[in-house]
This record gives sequence, C-alpha cells and structure tokens, in this order.
Amino acid sequence: VSVQKHVFGEHVVFQFNIRNTVPEVLLERAAVTMVCSEPGAYAHVATIAAPKIRSGAPANAFVAWRRVAEAGITPASFSCELKYNV
Repeated sequence: VSVQKHVFGEHVVFQFNIRNTVPEVLLERAAVTMVCSEPGAYAHVATIAAPKIRSGAPANAFVAWRRVAEAGITPASFSCELKYNV
C-alpha cells in the first residue's frame, strides 16, 4: 500500500494505492481506517473502499477529512489500518 495526499482549501483526501500480492486470493471491500492525532483539528468526512482487488491487480481506496475552521491549519499525523474481506 502506498498513499498520495491531496490537499484542498478545506479538505485533505488520502488516496491509497493498494496492490493485492496474495496469490489466488480475491480481496473485497478493502478500506483504510484512519485515526487522527489531533481529533479537534480534522473531522472524518468519507471512506470509499476498493470493491474488489484480484491477485496481482492494483486498486484505490480513499479517505477524506475536513479541516475544522476554528483550529486553522494544524499539523497532525494519522495512523492507518487496511481492512478487507477474503
């Protein structure tokens, strides 16, 4: 899994590039759960899972966060976990 961060005026969108490296296994509903180190600064907006990822194939999952206006631009870190069904 690798990630690209897209920064907009009021939002940050994380694009997770996922590649299934498990032979002969189909990953379904692959989504990333994220926890922000500064919960008062960012609010979770949406998570979009990759519906199916075949062995050797790439797919994308997305997580969007909104900056809380009162907090301004606050540095934060995010812990991430990939969850999926086999």
